[in-house]
Amino acid sequence: MFAGRSEELDLAAALVAAGTSVDVVGARASGRTAFLRQLANRLGDDGWAAITIRGVASLREQPFAAMHLAGVGAPSDVRGTSTLQVTAGALLDRAERPRSVLFIDDWDDLDETSWGVAESVRRATGLPMVRTRLQGRAARHTPTGLTASNLDPVIVVEMTPMRFEELEEVVEGVLGGPAESGTMSRLYSKSGGSIGLALSMAEVALREGRIQRDEEGRWAAVRDLWSPALSAMMEVHLENIGPAARDALETIALVGVADLETVRRLVDWDALEQLEERSMITLVPSGDRQLVTVIPPLLVEFFRHQPVAVRRVRITELIIDRLGTSDTIGAILAYEAAVHRPQAENDAILARLLRERDRARRIVTAAEWTADPSPATAVRFVSTLLDAEPADPAIAEVMTKTDAHIGEAADRAEFAVLRARWTAYIVGDVDAALASLESQSEGMGDYAPLLQAERVAIVAQTGGDHAGLGLPDDEAVVDGPVPVHVRVLEVRMLLQLARGEFDAVKQLFARITRIDPEGTSHRARIYAAEADIALGSLDAAVAAMFCGLDEARGQLDVGAIRAYSATIARALVVAGDYEGVDAVLDTVFAAGDPPPVPPPVPMMLFTSAAVVAIRRGNAALGERYANAAAALRFDDGPLPVQAKVMAAAQLRALTDPSAAASMLWELAEREWANGNRYAASYSHLVSLEIEFSEDRAGVAVERVGIIGGRLLVDRLAYVLANHAKDPDALLGVAAELESSGQVGLALSATRTASMLFTDRRQSERAREAIDDERRLLAQSRPRRIHTERFSPTTHALSEREREVARLAIDGLSNPEIAARLVISVRTVESHIHHVMRKLDVSTRQALRFYAGRV
Repeated sequence: MFAGRSEELDLAAALVAAGTSVDVVGARASGRTAFLRQLANRLGDDGWAAITIRGVASLREQPFAAMHLAGVGAPSDVRGTSTLQVTAGALLDRAERPRSVLFIDDWDDLDETSWGVAESVRRATGLPMVRTRLQGRAARHTPTGLTASNLDPVIVVEMTPMRFEELEEVVEGVLGGPAESGTMSRLYSKSGGSIGLALSMAEVALREGRIQRDEEGRWAAVRDLWSPALSAMMEVHLENIGPAARDALETIALVGVADLETVRRLVDWDALEQLEERSMITLVPSGDRQLVTVIPPLLVEFFRHQPVAVRRVRITELIIDRLGTSDTIGAILAYEAAVHRPQAENDAILARLLRERDRARRIVTAAEWTADPSPATAVRFVSTLLDAEPADPAIAEVMTKTDAHIGEAADRAEFAVLRARWTAYIVGDVDAALASLESQSEGMGDYAPLLQAERVAIVAQTGGDHAGLGLPDDEAVVDGPVPVHVRVLEVRMLLQLARGEFDAVKQLFARITRIDPEGTSHRARIYAAEADIALGSLDAAVAAMFCGLDEARGQLDVGAIRAYSATIARALVVAGDYEGVDAVLDTVFAAGDPPPVPPPVPMMLFTSAAVVAIRRGNAALGERYANAAAALRFDDGPLPVQAKVMAAAQLRALTDPSAAASMLWELAEREWANGNRYAASYSHLVSLEIEFSEDRAGVAVERVGIIGGRLLVDRLAYVLANHAKDPDALLGVAAELESSGQVGLALSATRTASMLFTDRRQSERAREAIDDERRLLAQSRPRRIHTERFSPTTHALSEREREVARLAIDGLSNPEIAARLVISVRTVESHIHHVMRKLDVSTRQALRFYAGRV
């Protein structure tokens, strides 16, 4: 099964069609051969004749081996004619046929004579050539590195690690069903996004019973995913590196989490440079350090499971001797890990880093708590477990066996808060959590307000009515500990944001940054960004959130990564940047399912993922994410897009828009009653967008008027103008929507206006609307802004039909579309016909009204 790499396929096909040669470059097991087969199929569908030869390492010294095995030429039996002439002539005959292309798989293993013939024929005929070769090898003109005087243009197409969703699709095809999210995350992080390694791991795990179907029919790991059956594949990755480099690689693998300074005390520069040249290690920034990690991550598992005790002892002693201690190293060596380090765009590396860090932290914090079961050590240990395994029974043991009455007041207060969060969010007993905080407030002194603030936060974040709950006055905290003062202000920010007091939220954030300029938490930053979004400064909010996300990645703070990602995803949904949402969610889901601490974070992540998937026509994927949201314990959060109904309504709108609108209206009424006025007004407007009602619109107008905020005001104006079919009002609203960052809605407004003007034969005004639309699209580049909302009309289009429709909307003719997509003109005509029928339009020109929605 082949999935993903659509952009690379399009590029390679277009280059071949233009007569340009292509190098498909990737690491071992990156899917180079499968890509070549898929490219051959793509070109074959459009009339290209493929000539395929393959390099074989064992036959590298045999002249013309690859050519003859591929059926090109044969040893000459004719006197006066050489094998070279016969082979070259055979290839020349095939190359002179129209639309021929030469595919060379495993070029690194090709014999020199076959390459010489191929290169000679290419120069003589202009035959386009596509070859696959290994990444990390030194640049050379011939397979064995012979010097050459020519320089021929070749474009490189790189087989980068696959995206999480792409790899998930392929693995599901191999397993015959979906994989449980934790298992899929482990496959992704161990393979580093390498399709070959991931499939091998899945097949071996299936054969050996390491994964089994759970109660929901998903494939879930029941044992370690490492198997000795994978050893041979790992040995292949170690070919052609010397003993010193192998020692260096194994040392880095055994140490696990280490910065460059530490690694330099263990390994010399020459070995490090050789490994980096071969793409077997990578350097990753983490704060002000450079971390070193092994690629692919599965090599770490391989080294740690090797049955070579003497070698292990030698390398371990070297590590201990050079670092000067055995304490920490002993813990790291005892733990078998296989996870990866962060590069800006490599999700698999980040997933590995987070796992490596969490497991290393677990070793250290567990040892600390075992030696001293105090509130201070318990907080560190439980915080680690909640980030990675919130259902771990060890948490209950820590809660039971820790004496909550010993230690400093700060530690006791932190422990009380953490225990309350665990009781409320994981155990699900909110009343018990609130009671424990209230009972423990006495005797906490200056830290009592911390517990009082947490009570309010738990009620708000579990869907309770927080309207009557009070927070400690400023006088009670202003002279107290800074963490207490900041936390009280954070919870106050949350309540004010929920009530729609956006300017007050910004003022509180300014106070927090003055009180604690260095340690401002991600919660305060996120609440301030939410206020910016509501006030119409969406772009500034997204920029601030990406800045915070970069910091969180550098610090490997998985909780902050998830929280920032959730807010960014919601903001980009508002903007209509669905590809941006995909990129953010790919990263955060690669690290595994987010734990419900606090509950609104996973709710926002799953809801945003469901909404985007459904709006882009992938209802099955959207339903999966909607089900994940529905499985969470609590129904509602205090802010927009923190309710289960949001994802469910988006799905329901495909078949029953009226029911979807009612679901959202009921949600809005419940949110308003609980004091969550911002979320309620947002839900009111989404409901009206799906199905308009005069009575409901009157309620929405009144409530949005109470709250204000550009986001809500502009969206309400759009809903009213759209219902009134007022093109002049829609154009005016479009400018406001653009200004407040709601570019997708702005585009929708201009297109609807141009349609209405056209229907009314106001051609001049229609052209103005079209000009506005084009300007919006141009200003949005390189982002692709979508306008799909709740209409199921475009969901029936296939991916190829969407491609053809987008190009037709851009003004390309059928022959131009055929050349761009490397398909026949007749195929384009067929796709255009299907698109027009499915979209119920009578002319090709009418397709432009669906720009951004296909």
